[in-house]
Amino acid sequence: MRGLRAVALLIIVFTCAGLAGCWDRRELNNIAFVFTMGISRAPNGDFLVGLQIPIPRKLAGRGGGGAKGGGAEQNSLVRTTQGPTVDGALRKLGAVLGRSLSFGHCDVIIVKDDVAKDGGLASLLDFISRFWEFRRQTIILVSSRDPVEILLSSPELETTLGENLAKTVQEAIHDSSVCYISTVREILERQSILGAHVVLGRVDLVNDPDGNRTSIVEGAAVFERNRLVGFLDGDETRGLNIILNHIRGSALSLDLTAGLPADGEAGPTPGYHAGERDNKSPDAAVPRPTVSVFITRFNSKTAARLEGGQPVIDVKINVTGQVTEASYAVPLQSPGGLSALNGALAKRVEGLCRAAIAKTQSFPVGCDVFFFSEAIHDRFPAVWAAISDRWDEYYKTLKVNVIVNANIIESGMACDPISPHR
Repeated sequence: MRGLRAVALLIIVFTCAGLAGCWDRRELNNIAFVFTMGISRAPNGDFLVGLQIPIPRKLAGRGGGGAKGGGAEQNSLVRTTQGPTVDGALRKLGAVLGRSLSFGHCDVIIVKDDVAKDGGLASLLDFISRFWEFRRQTIILVSSRDPVEILLSSPELETTLGENLAKTVQEAIHDSSVCYISTVREILERQSILGAHVVLGRVDLVNDPDGNRTSIVEGAAVFERNRLVGFLDGDETRGLNIILNHIRGSALSLDLTAGLPADGEAGPTPGYHAGERDNKSPDAAVPRPTVSVFITRFNSKTAARLEGGQPVIDVKINVTGQVTEASYAVPLQSPGGLSALNGALAKRVEGLCRAAIAKTQSFPVGCDVFFFSEAIHDRFPAVWAAISDRWDEYYKTLKVNVIVNANIIESGMACDPISPHR
């Protein structure tokens, strides 16, 4: 009996010792971590892949600074390679670096517009969807510039460009919503919806006051069957985000050149509020009366209905905001003034949404980036079955109504604008 127990104990001990082994280990000093990746076309048609890889010994104890020039110490390097496929190009680069590439920390992938136009996005998505190391939260952006130029730009506050771009996009969604966030997960989900089109954010380079080149994220790129068909500017992208309920906050400037009702008056008062224009010459430059409003809450609902047997889309939007600045004597304490300001805000939001819809309907191929097809399919399956095979063309003439209800509920710590007594 004791002999059996001893044998069993030995078996357990040797089994546990074997479990501690690591047959497929990857040592940290043999790994090159990729933080940002760029994809473009080489002159021979191959994929040209650029990677930004941090230098570990330079990152230790540092809080910021990327691949800067002008004598500044670099804490990351940029390397490029090319191949007939994205995977083939990356394997070449791994052999050159002498380390295995790791993409678990890749925050952003930048695709040049030439790759986007010739259908190269499909190859990239196929590679990413098959490779287990890529995170589904990775953001994909489109640029008209060479991605390597962007990889060599200087992040202002963050350690790497990828981290800087990811945080820039997230912050822009909170403050202005002029850019669009497209993660790998959302792109793959959009491709699974009949009639929907892929949308990616845009990135570009600008010169800061010190002459350094830094990246800026604004606008969106629209795809049809993984081919780039057109762009949305910042305001049109903001309208897209509003309809899709992607807004987390947005600052809007309201041009009140047409005026607002004065205290209790029934009609609009041209120009400034009474007493603010003075006796200036007609040619004098007069600042445009504006009010800045920060949107604290958006709620957008899309519904389909039939009108004369044809589908019509109604987009109903509720907006809540607060006044953050006023260069115009807005009579916020009077019901008429507040109601008129709500009307101006509603008109501004409606204009943004209509601009986005009109732009996507004006592309050579109608691009439904708002999931209107899904609303029609869910509400009227038979109608959708009749138009689904020609939806892209049908969308170009689809009637879309935008109804906005705006409600300004705060004016900060002041009610009337600050102005000197006369």
